[in-house]
Amino acid sequence: MLAGLTWGAWDALWQVLPKDERGNVSQGDVLLQDCENTLVLSEGRLIACVGGE
Repeated sequence: MLAGLTWGAWDALWQVLPKDERGNVSQGDVLLQDCENTLVLSEGRLIACVGGE
C-alpha cells in the first residue's frame, strides 16, 4: 500500500505523523537505535535501524 507514494508524499507523511523525542516517526514492528529524524514504517516484518539520520 505505501510503496506507491512519491518522495513528496513521504515528506508530507513524516511531517504530519507524531514523532518521538528524537524526531523519529515509526509505525509497526520497528526498532530504532541512535536514530534521529527518521521515518520507518513496517507493514509486516521487523525493521531495525541503527544510527540513521
